Amino acid sequence: MKRFSLIVLCMMTLVVVVFSSAYNMIV
Repeated sequence: MKRFSLIVLCMMTLVVVVFSSAYNMIV
């Protein structure tokens, strides 16, 4: 269970980074 939450946290962080870079490219 702990490992699952850790994976979800990593995925969420990755998604945030991708969205941030995409937003910076657009703006």
